[in-house]
Amino acid sequence: YDSNKMNPFLWLFFHYLYVRIPLFHPDKFLQDTLKYVTPFASKTVFFIYASISLSGLIMLFFRFDEFINTFTYFFNWEGMFVYLAVIFLTKILHELGHAYTAKYYGVHIPVMGVALIVMWPVLFTDVTDSWKLTNRWKRFAISSAGIVVELVVAGLATWGWVLSSPGVMQ
Repeated sequence: YDSNKMNPFLWLFFHYLYVRIPLFHPDKFLQDTLKYVTPFASKTVFFIYASISLSGLIMLFFRFDEFINTFTYFFNWEGMFVYLAVIFLTKILHELGHAYTAKYYGVHIPVMGVALIVMWPVLFTDVTDSWKLTNRWKRFAISSAGIVVELVVAGLATWGWVLSSPGVMQ
């Protein structure tokens, strides 16, 4: 089928499983800002992240009943808005984790945007060129960077919960 001549609804019917919508070309921005982000990914800083996360989990363990009761804050409009905003920000950081790690290893990042997977929107970063890297650990680092960023955010958020007073931010 020629997508230029096809009815848009018919095109969507044949391509509904996965549609990419590129939003911007981040390669120059990533290259220019990599020097500012790299210090946040050193071994020393990861040790600090792990220490904060572990201490947060230990403190959370002793206040677990209080932690379970904080979920009631999500059942109002303000709580739902804060929850969705934090999820959106975390997903942006997730994609930036992939992008900066790939850029660190010299991979070209042609596009970032939104993909529709069975019409459900998700953010994406095109790191296809990472498969040109011969070192599989570098490819693994790029693939796992988003999850690592989310784990760091979760650890910092756990510690933030322990330090904050009761309310929607907790």
